[in-house]
Amino acid sequence: MTTLVRMPFEGSNVPHVVLEVNQQCNISCKACYKDKFGMTKPVPELMEEIDFALSQRKLSTITLAGGEPVLHPKLGEIISYITNKGVTVQMLSNGLALTPEKLAELKRCGLKKIFLHIDRHQTRSDVPKACQSELELNPLRKKIGKMIKDSGITASLQITLYKSSLSDLDPFMNFVLSSTWCSGLLVTCYTDFEKLAGGFKEAIVLGQTYKNPNYDAAKMDNIDIETFDAKKEVVDRLKTSLKMDPFAYVSSSDNDDELRWVLYYSFVITQENGEEEVLHLGKDFGRLVNLSGQRRLKKEQALSFGRYLNKKTSIILLAAYALTSLNPVTAFRVAKFLMKLRKPGAQITHKSFTFQLSGPTVNEDGTIEYCKDCPDATVRNGILVPVCMADVLMPPR
Repeated sequence: MTTLVRMPFEGSNVPHVVLEVNQQCNISCKACYKDKFGMTKPVPELMEEIDFALSQRKLSTITLAGGEPVLHPKLGEIISYITNKGVTVQMLSNGLALTPEKLAELKRCGLKKIFLHIDRHQTRSDVPKACQSELELNPLRKKIGKMIKDSGITASLQITLYKSSLSDLDPFMNFVLSSTWCSGLLVTCYTDFEKLAGGFKEAIVLGQTYKNPNYDAAKMDNIDIETFDAKKEVVDRLKTSLKMDPFAYVSSSDNDDELRWVLYYSFVITQENGEEEVLHLGKDFGRLVNLSGQRRLKKEQALSFGRYLNKKTSIILLAAYALTSLNPVTAFRVAKFLMKLRKPGAQITHKSFTFQLSGPTVNEDGTIEYCKDCPDATVRNGILVPVCMADVLMPPR
């Protein structure tokens, strides 16, 4: 049986950071942990943070976040500075302030990808009424997502998954798979950050020790109604309903076997008549990812953190996957799938799915358990700290 690969994101070999450019926003989200401060960082400060992050990690990608990054008046200048360092720039955005003109500007500055965050637990001016299902928002996602892709920037989606929206997961995954403009999906499972703020006593996070003056053991007894077993409800559900298996995972800070992030990869071939063929890569793909990662580590190169594939590179990757799988059944499936590309007008797209199954959790002894070496760390006061805990552990000065 193929073993699920643990991503080698450790120490300086974590290839990604999140750069908080502001905390101003034009919507509100139930799960937001960045609504306490209205700061906008000046460009010189952001440049210092970029340089510091590059001194700490071999970065292949930096994600810009907020608040809403588009509201930063010098966003293009920030993107250009990162791009000139040879690092890929992507951005999280709710899409409300995006226009063709703004996207053209960001494209010129070097922005490669936008994760479009739209879900029904947001209050936003372009959604006039409360939605009962995530699927009601798909037309809005498609409208803004197509605008992003038409600008030459890769479009992906982001949602926050709640216990109450689990029933939407399967049809939403099918929406992503069938959307030719969408390159993938980032899912963060809901975390009660207010409980985290009061519930931890002392923690060592990314090598720094934090003590909580507001520690309240009683808060540990309050069970959030949105809490759910994400491994069971996500990983098992996708395996049963869509025949999807993750190819790799990111572990927790305390247990190398615990799944904190799970990563999936799929390809879709779409014919001129709209007929679709889907290939989910699964655990065998982890072997190729591991081989590629080890080769890059030996060369002291940055590990990959998401990339865009065209038709040629998709075929090359699938051929390498078939060969390295050492599995004749997998090789046959890939060959049969690629035969569909022989039809005139056939198009192939890749889809990457990242599920962040759990945010930081508080152990019984009052310490914090978090994602190993935090691939989503940000810079705060001259050190790296998980972006989701930055305001809890180290409020802005």
